[in-house]
Amino acid sequence: EWNEERRKILRTALVNYLLPQFEAETRRDLKDASTRSGVEAAAQNLNTMAMTGPYRPSHLLGDSRFIVPTGDLPIVGVCSSNDAKDGTFLAAVNENGELSDHLAIPGGTSVTSDKMRERVITFLMQTRPAAIVVGSGGGVSSRATARKLGEVLTQATERWNNRLIQGQDEDDEDFEDRMQAFKNMHPNLSEEDDEIDWKCNIDIVDDNVAQLFGRSVRGKKEFPDTAVNLKVAIATARWAKDPLSELAYTWSAASDAGVFGTEMLFLNVHPLQRLLPKPLLLREYERVL
Repeated sequence: EWNEERRKILRTALVNYLLPQFEAETRRDLKDASTRSGVEAAAQNLNTMAMTGPYRPSHLLGDSRFIVPTGDLPIVGVCSSNDAKDGTFLAAVNENGELSDHLAIPGGTSVTSDKMRERVITFLMQTRPAAIVVGSGGGVSSRATARKLGEVLTQATERWNNRLIQGQDEDDEDFEDRMQAFKNMHPNLSEEDDEIDWKCNIDIVDDNVAQLFGRSVRGKKEFPDTAVNLKVAIATARWAKDPLSELAYTWSAASDAGVFGTEMLFLNVHPLQRLLPKPLLLREYERVL
């Protein structure tokens, strides 16, 4: 009988006290370990984003980055929207990341339509980017826009590189008129630029950071009266030029409480980031940057 009572006491102690405490402690340890692991994984993903390096146009892959720095190249960023109300924007960014020119393509209008084709060709010939980068945020629309822009780009580069060649069906007067119209279109063209062939390629790049900039307070302050998709196009070109600078720029915005980097919590860095403690994430993000 005493042994039976002892068994009851042991069972009560184990089932009602010790095992629940062990379970709670194990869950707490597992949660801490998983949180630490998740934060480290998110930080590693951010480090991968920051270490991507500037976009390298295909025609410069054989050149040394030290002789021909990628960051000094003019780039056109493109934001293609699935919504017909927003339209598509092309933004030309100069060597310093500043907006030099842009072109708006109304929603529902194709890049290769008769009316828009000449406008796009003129825009590309005036800006002559080293690369055209299309943001991936549009999905199928982005791929379609990149394909159509590739066709227009081929025409633009051929027209530019053959501008000094008189056509077989072109008489002297028509050739002189075309050259005069070309000079009027490019008044700031120097003799050195006149002798250089224009090379450009088109590619699709991640626009995660660019989409954030287009809808952020930073974007509203820098471009107060600019359409969201145009700001996304500008940031896409900037991201291609220098990803680390864009991530650092994202960190520079402070919340109402004075905490820097809160904007980075809206980046798609890790699939489980919404479940992780924000202070720990921001601390790891700061260390990575």
